[in-house]
Amino acid sequence: NSALDSGKAPRTAQTIQAYSRPVFNYAIGKGYIDKNPASNVKIPKFDNKRYFQIDEVTAKRLYKAILDYEVPLYRSIFIWLLHGRRLNEVLSLQWQHINFKAGTYEIVAENNKSRRNKVYPLTSLQIEALPKPHQSFGLVFKGKNGNRINGSSFSKRHWKRVTERAGIMGMRLHDLRHLFGYLAVNVLNLPLEAVAEVLGHTSTQI
Repeated sequence: NSALDSGKAPRTAQTIQAYSRPVFNYAIGKGYIDKNPASNVKIPKFDNKRYFQIDEVTAKRLYKAILDYEVPLYRSIFIWLLHGRRLNEVLSLQWQHINFKAGTYEIVAENNKSRRNKVYPLTSLQIEALPKPHQSFGLVFKGKNGNRINGSSFSKRHWKRVTERAGIMGMRLHDLRHLFGYLAVNVLNLPLEAVAEVLGHTSTQI
């Protein structure tokens, strides 16, 4: 109630409840309390979907801003994201998961939401965007210290810069996946099954 009264979203209150419930269950098991006060809390119904609309002309302006981005490393990451990949999938990608001979790359189970190894075709644009020289193992996209790039910092700095140049406000980096799916279905008229496969979804309903 305090969270809701202070203006926080119902989803935040729901998260607090979800985190509190196992703590109270532990207390019950230890004999500290008799019942779980978080079990019967009723959170107001809410729509957790996020709606973002962008027309085809603006989308093309966004793509140009990405392809013209002046930092090669981050432009390369953006190009891989343009293929429907999630940021975590790109930042976790390793050289040993790219098969240049077969023309494919693999997003391993621990780095995708379906929790299954997924193999995708490797496009010429993706190959061109890969850092040079090509390696045989280790992270593909690395920061200056050789470690994994911070996804939050990447979104706040570089994505913000790209969207501002494209004249777009309020678009999250993850919305790029939504845009990819929307254009694939509604502009390119691709089958839902094909789009779901490219995006790594287990069903067309998503």
